[in-house]
Amino acid sequence: MNYKDQLKLIKSARRALKTAKKVQRKLRNRVDASHQAKNSWKRVIAKSMRLNPTPCEAILYDALTEAGIEFKPQEIVGPYIVDVLIGDKHVVEVDGGVHETRVEYDLARDQFMWRRGYRVHRFTNYQIKHELSSVIEQIRVETK
Repeated sequence: MNYKDQLKLIKSARRALKTAKKVQRKLRNRVDASHQAKNSWKRVIAKSMRLNPTPCEAILYDALTEAGIEFKPQEIVGPYIVDVLIGDKHVVEVDGGVHETRVEYDLARDQFMWRRGYRVHRFTNYQIKHELSSVIEQIRVETK
């Protein structure tokens, strides 16, 4: 093998390596993009829910703000969207009439949160409307 053939071989090997690296980057980007796309619909739903809270959620948000409790409304935690996230590990859920028919779903959701170290606090619409001061006090005590 002469010098020119060796040089061509080296150049083709470099091109092959460059192509392989491009393919790896594309695959890596595709995985990241699919992960983002998978979660992007949750972000859209969470934003929509933030902009259009239920009446009881709006009451709770106002009361938490007045009480000086910092919170994030409609936050994504794993595969779920929680009503209120306080600090890093406290989740507050406002349960309306829908939750009476989806008890098993709520239990699975709570177990998911508990396994990851979140503390879940559930309040009914009735409690938010009629016992708001005790709800806020309970949240304040539990999140300290």
